[in-house]
Amino acid sequence: MNGMRSLLLCTILALAGATFAVAAVEDEIKDADMQWATAAKAGDAAKLERLLSNDLIYTHATGIIDDKATYIEKLKSKRQKYDGIIHSNVRVKAFGKDTAVLTARMRMHGTNQAGPFDDQLLLIHVWVKVNGAWQLAAHQTTKLQ
Repeated sequence: MNGMRSLLLCTILALAGATFAVAAVEDEIKDADMQWATAAKAGDAAKLERLLSNDLIYTHATGIIDDKATYIEKLKSKRQKYDGIIHSNVRVKAFGKDTAVLTARMRMHGTNQAGPFDDQLLLIHVWVKVNGAWQLAAHQTTKLQ
């Protein structure tokens, strides 16, 4: 009977630990996404260099696709300028310890090559852990009507 109690206790502790680990990853991803939004609004190239994967695929709601270098250059040159990036309905799903997907409803407004924009969007971000740090590997937005 003591063996059964020990096994049950170990199982409960393992499940509690796994739940805590998932919650920690979710919090880390939400924080990383807020850091991305802050850096993108500020045009902070140094911060974006750390936050964005070298293999970034950044698909704008317009259909334009940037890699890391072209996205950062657009922000530095102010050809893409965000005045606001506002998240709501944020959800995170972790896939193991090194990959997570964040979805959200977004309001993004500012200016780009076409002029001013103020878009209501659905967002999907894929985050991967590289050398112990979360990096944005893929961005996709879809305009809402």
